[in-house]
Amino acid sequence: MRRLTWRGRREKYEVEMERERGSRGGEEGLKRLARAIERFREVYQRVEAEKLEQMVELEKQRMQFANDLEVQRMNMFMDTQRSNHGKRSASNGII
Repeated sequence: MRRLTWRGRREKYEVEMERERGSRGGEEGLKRLARAIERFREVYQRVEAEKLEQMVELEKQRMQFANDLEVQRMNMFMDTQRSNHGKRSASNGII
């Protein structure tokens, strides 16, 4: 086995320290990435929950509109029937 000189040991030490800094930097980078992904997940969940609430509200409005339209249609039908019935009664009285 070859003996390292002081300079060789120092170079080896610097290489090892650089590797450690790189791996720590890599770990820190992964931690930052994980935090960013977690924040993205939270925002995405909030947006999806809000979207679902809006869809429910729109469906309620659609159902109310359909109901109002049906009531209006029925009222128009009833008015038409009353109008036709009045015309028939008047024509029956004349004859």
